[in-house]
Amino acid sequence: MGYVGSLGNLPRGRPRLIGRATELAEIKALLEANALVTITACGGVGKTCISLAVAAELNPQFTDGIWFVDLARVSDPALVPATVGALFELEIPPGEQGKRLLMRTLAAKRTLLILDNCEHVVEATAALASALIAVCSHGRLLATSREPLGIRGERVYKLPLLSTPASNLRLDSTRATSYDAIALFVARARAMQIDFRLTDENAETIATICRQLDGIALAIELAAARVSIISVSDIAQRLSDRFDLLTDCNRTKLPRQQTLRALIDWSYELLSPEEQLVFLRLSVFGGSWAAEAMGEVLADGDLDEDALRHVLSGLVRKSLVVDTVVECITRYHFLESVREYAAEKFLGSAERDGLHRRHAECFLGLANGANATYFTSPSKQWLLALESELGNFRSALRWSLTFEKDVRLGAALAGALVSFLLQFSPHESLDWTRKALRLLPPDTEPAIEAALWLGVALTGLEILPAHEMRAAAERAVALARTVANPKPLCRALRVLIVVLGSHYGEERTLASKLAAEAMASARALDDPIEIALVLRNGSLTMDNTNVVEKRAILEESSRLLLAHGNDLQTAIAFMWLAEYDFCHGGAMKALTYARDAMRFAKKSGSLSMLVQIATNFAQYAAGRGDWDVTRRAAIDAAHSAVKLGMDDQVTWAVQALAIASAGTGDLITSAQLLGFCDRRTGTLHSQRQAGFTEDILYRRLLVTLQGRLTAEDLDTAMLRGAKLRESDVLRLALGQVN
Repeated sequence: MGYVGSLGNLPRGRPRLIGRATELAEIKALLEANALVTITACGGVGKTCISLAVAAELNPQFTDGIWFVDLARVSDPALVPATVGALFELEIPPGEQGKRLLMRTLAAKRTLLILDNCEHVVEATAALASALIAVCSHGRLLATSREPLGIRGERVYKLPLLSTPASNLRLDSTRATSYDAIALFVARARAMQIDFRLTDENAETIATICRQLDGIALAIELAAARVSIISVSDIAQRLSDRFDLLTDCNRTKLPRQQTLRALIDWSYELLSPEEQLVFLRLSVFGGSWAAEAMGEVLADGDLDEDALRHVLSGLVRKSLVVDTVVECITRYHFLESVREYAAEKFLGSAERDGLHRRHAECFLGLANGANATYFTSPSKQWLLALESELGNFRSALRWSLTFEKDVRLGAALAGALVSFLLQFSPHESLDWTRKALRLLPPDTEPAIEAALWLGVALTGLEILPAHEMRAAAERAVALARTVANPKPLCRALRVLIVVLGSHYGEERTLASKLAAEAMASARALDDPIEIALVLRNGSLTMDNTNVVEKRAILEESSRLLLAHGNDLQTAIAFMWLAEYDFCHGGAMKALTYARDAMRFAKKSGSLSMLVQIATNFAQYAAGRGDWDVTRRAAIDAAHSAVKLGMDDQVTWAVQALAIASAGTGDLITSAQLLGFCDRRTGTLHSQRQAGFTEDILYRRLLVTLQGRLTAEDLDTAMLRGAKLRESDVLRLALGQVN
């Protein structure tokens, strides 16, 4: 092997550093000011590569050379001083005498000593480094390790993972190259297949690969090496078997650098038995976790909460667990590859199901506690707190329901999560509640089953046909009547009133009777929020021609919610006022109410509510003939609704765009957009609600198109629109397709 410079042993031909410009500059600055800098990270992130890049740039400053010490091949800690001494042709005796000889040799030299891969000999390396920095006034030490050396004078640099784009970011080839992980993948792929190119078509797939591999450089290089054998799409699909897929046949590499599994094996085998046990047990968590939850789930007679926290800090120090601090709150997580490794290794453990059950019980308790404050806690904080536990909720639901380990426990959790998932992912809420109902044992407590049926009905307000919503709500009411607690019955009645009032106008008498029962229940509870919600929902049973009385009831509901509820409930209150004003009150205040609703929805942090209000706002603007405002609001709402899977809101946003197209004279485009909406209505989601905005505006638009287009042209355009995909329809509305 050749070397760079007349002194030192910095190897030639090392891999070119891809990206890392910021990290390179930061490490160089630390080395200029400190005698010892230790680069820490989990295995495969690129500690060695960046240390060599730093050395290459600093080479002229160290007139006595840059010396690279590969400690990965040193198995005996006592041999660390001798390994360093051999670079300077010194015979280093064991013990303190040898250490002193090294100190005398290097004391006056202007050298950079790179101690690479210290983690398995960390104590011996720390002792040597401590001695050297005490005497080497002109020299510098740069160490790489999965944990710090832990000595005075050390500056630790945590090497971040390679940058990857967020999952919701749309990428083209130009934008993708700004991310270091993608740039590395492309560079290594080209080394394997000379005609490989990053394109607009494959950019998001490559981003997905890099994201799933956590930005770990070695894992990305192993994946990129497969492009000469399989496509990038196949690589992305096969990452569930990453430990079999990601291997390297290069025999010149250390065994632990040849497979992803071996890379993590190396770190795992360096742990103490206690650390190994906690490491495997932590695999029951999904996503991130708080130390308090870890204690509740993992603590036992052998490891109490204090002992667990001590072990956890060791796993963080050794780069197997990542800690993050957001607004003074510390949370912990595995990188995905590490989590899969731990879960795979824990698979056959006799204690695995017991820990998963404790995990599910812990997060059921958290969900129940959150539900108790759903209407009163500041909405944004409430949502953020639960969103941080989403991975744990999903992990508990998979264990209990998907794997059918404890269906009753999973059913209780699915019901408890409805309020949260409605704001975050309505389709997911519906999937879990339906799955739980299919699996539910016949002797399940009525309260658990009632909560599930209520969840189906609530989710259905945005997704399901009316008859399915009604059946679910009626079943929830019937079950809630058998439960001692009056609150579930009040809530179930409120939902059934909405279904009947919105979709079954001919059954106003029944709806009014249920509203009276719900109000009696709310007053018995002496709960101002329940009273406000029953007032609001009960207004659907009133004759819309009684404008003064109905508006007064909605305003009274809003006043109660402003006084006792949170931002989310206030946003909903203004949304109802806006809807009633547009449909029955002359539409003079609808846009003002809608703006107030959007203001509170933004404060609440509820994306789903913000989408609903934004869609309504677009329709109100369309009804007023303000085409620019309509287009801006509808396009934004439609994009957000697509991301959240809110099919009905996509439809109503596109319908607003159809009205704007007709209003500006583009009748054929309007008819195509309306055809797209008609195909979805009643199939992907519920029908238009008679007497509500989407129905009123639809009928107006249809009359306009029928009056200005021939029947043949209208039918042809609507049939063509019915074949459009979501990805095409917004481009059509903006005039970007023919």
